[in-house]
Amino acid sequence: MRTILTLPPAWAPVARTDERAIWHAGSLMIEIAPLVRRPRDPTALVPRGGTRGPILNRATATGWPYELLAIDDRDTQRLVAVYDFHGDLGVVVITGPAAELAARTPELRAILDSAMPDWRGPIVALAQLWA
Repeated sequence: MRTILTLPPAWAPVARTDERAIWHAGSLMIEIAPLVRRPRDPTALVPRGGTRGPILNRATATGWPYELLAIDDRDTQRLVAVYDFHGDLGVVVITGPAAELAARTPELRAILDSAMPDWRGPIVALAQLWA
């Protein structure tokens, strides 16, 4: 189970495991975490450290709600998107120099707005064979 993003061709995959998918373009990096069940404290999913900006409530192109948070950490900035997919949460972190993130804001918003859940995974019950 994971979050799917529509990335432009300039973004190249760096690593993909069951735990994370990492892509980069220039000095920017996108890290996509697997979907998790909503914890009691969803803020535990947000990376620690740095100065946090305000939380922006947004929605993807297909209507999934997400919260966007900017975290400034010395010379780098992180944009953290936490998606709510009917009780499963997806976290996407974009890291890079603040100037480059600002210059590429329309592209990055389009990427974040393209997110959708992929609930496919191993079959754990016979009922799933007929779903």
